[in-house]
Amino acid sequence: MNLLTHNKLLLMGPAYDRHGAVGFRCVADAPGTPPPPPPLPPAGCADGSCDAFCENSRVQGCAATLPEGVSMRAPATGKPCGGAGGAPCGAPADACAAGWRPCLSDFSVPALSAAGLRAAMTEGACAAGDGGRFLTAMSHADCQQCGAGPSAEDKGCRPMGCGSEAICCGAGCVLASCPSGLFANATTIYDNQAHGCGFVAPSVADGVLCCYVA
Repeated sequence: MNLLTHNKLLLMGPAYDRHGAVGFRCVADAPGTPPPPPPLPPAGCADGSCDAFCENSRVQGCAATLPEGVSMRAPATGKPCGGAGGAPCGAPADACAAGWRPCLSDFSVPALSAAGLRAAMTEGACAAGDGGRFLTAMSHADCQQCGAGPSAEDKGCRPMGCGSEAICCGAGCVLASCPSGLFANATTIYDNQAHGCGFVAPSVADGVLCCYVA
């Protein structure tokens, strides 16, 4: 082929020629398979089930018969209990599965604080529930200082008196007289000042509200 005659280099053929330039096409690597989502926490109750708020993966209600005069912050005995027809509980924490603990029981653990519970459950979900009264491990208020809005403060677990009743979730709970201890104007409790969070009677509780911590 005489380059002086054609003044170009035929790379493919007279009917399909192109100039002698080099081109590049850039491509992106195909995306790999996305990692699987983290597994959901196991059921929240010690008997391997869930009795209320089961659509919530972080806060669940566990049916339990509690001892007379028990504190909602009593340490676990290590003996699983609760469920429909299950064994009575030695402590409220025994109703919760491994990796779960009574909500509002230890503010040094973020998931067990007021902010942690508000992040995991809305006031509407708490109040509606699946029936019953599922207790947390915190008194709802100091009646001398009701407060105008939700607080991050740990209000303790007092045995009796005004504001001592534990915050609870479920259709059986009632609006507190100091209604902003957890949710603004929507905090619910059981109604019995003689049996505060630190001195609960079986008659005021249908179970324990358990929060996932691990």
